[in-house]
Amino acid sequence: MFNIEKVVAMGNKAEESLKKLGISCEKVRHPAQGGKNEFVEGIRMISATHMASGKLYFDKA
Repeated sequence: MFNIEKVVAMGNKAEESLKKLGISCEKVRHPAQGGKNEFVEGIRMISATHMASGKLYFDKA
């Protein structure tokens, strides 16, 4: 149904769960408990990498 190119885990628990299921992923800091800035930066870096490769598209409205 969807051609998923990249899975991003939000936080350590999500990363652990995905690894147990055998799903490879990149991890970003969960935004709760003061992690907003690290979360935003992590998503920005992942987005920039995939936009440069032409694999990620979204509306910046």
